[in-house]
Amino acid sequence: MPWHLLDANLILAENLRQSRGNAKVEKNVTIDGKLKVGKGTRIRSGSYISGTVIIGENCDIGPNCYIRGTTTIGNNCRIGNAVEVKNSIVMHGTNIPHHNYVGDSILGENCNLGSGTKVANLKLDESNIDRKH
Repeated sequence: MPWHLLDANLILAENLRQSRGNAKVEKNVTIDGKLKVGKGTRIRSGSYISGTVIIGENCDIGPNCYIRGTTTIGNNCRIGNAVEVKNSIVMHGTNIPHHNYVGDSILGENCNLGSGTKVANLKLDESNIDRKH
């Protein structure tokens, strides 16, 4: 089940060793938690990162985004302005441009969300998804 990837992500994050490599972190970025960033990544001003977050190589993050919980972002990804990503796995080459919310989700490689997309673990009847099935 895909949900098991989120469980595995949580287990791997427990032993994360922080590293910023040669990432460019602009002024006014807040980091509150463990962060590992790959080389060539840029984190733009106003971004807020909390929890245990892994960001791959050559990513463009922000400005003014919120990445939280246990989140892993692959290489060559774009997380745009006013985006929130929570407890998710974003695979290589995926673009989450401005004004999006991704929560408790797994996005495959080379996805491109449109502006204003909301992806989360709440069903249309507003009940939670049961991860055990």
